[in-house]
Amino acid sequence: MQGFIQSIQGIFPWLKRGYSDSGHFKPWFYYIGILTRYELPIFIYAIFGIFYAWKNTLSRNIALWFLWNLAIYSIIKYKMPWLVVNITVPMCYLAGVGYRHIPLKKIQKMIFASASVAYLLFFSFYTNIWYPWQSNNTFAYVHTYANIFELVKKIDSLYSPNDKILIVSKEYWPLPFYLYKKNVEYLPDATSFKYENYENFKIFIVRDTLSSQEQIPEGFTYKEFTLRNGVNLYVVYKNQ
Repeated sequence: MQGFIQSIQGIFPWLKRGYSDSGHFKPWFYYIGILTRYELPIFIYAIFGIFYAWKNTLSRNIALWFLWNLAIYSIIKYKMPWLVVNITVPMCYLAGVGYRHIPLKKIQKMIFASASVAYLLFFSFYTNIWYPWQSNNTFAYVHTYANIFELVKKIDSLYSPNDKILIVSKEYWPLPFYLYKKNVEYLPDATSFKYENYENFKIFIVRDTLSSQEQIPEGFTYKEFTLRNGVNLYVVYKNQ
């Protein structure tokens, strides 16, 4: 019973966050914008499907599922791009209903289907290959820049098995994923930082707002990297 009670209790923090976390507030049409850009053919077929869905119980329930999810997720102010999948799933089923009932000849429907597949393939390459992290990809939300790979290469070139790394930044993900085999400690709540207080560390990854270039002690070298938009990190290390 405790698990059941906790499952209910776990809903309330998210209900509060949906209307209090203004940093992620979006306009009501946010998800419609994503669907009409990346999933446009499916969205159009789904709109057709709404008009034909009332002929049987299954398609009617699918239509209600789609409309209900679209309405609820649009009303909630807190929005993330990956949540659109909760709208896309019933939309795909409903699009099947719509495509089946489009009053066109078979060859015309084949042309529409081919154009739809081409459109979806284009945006598949667009979001996964051409612009996987850039800001013009809506799905790449507060995404890590490719510059992180240069940061990791630098750490790998400096690190020895007995070395210790100190990360001094509130924002550091996904660095733990890339540094998980290394000896790393974190100071995410630091409001100021002095290198001399951590003499047993050889490598530092420090948020630029907590350390200026002038504060880097003698015998150390630094290089600046961009983790994501507005988050710059210094990799500071003892000279060999």
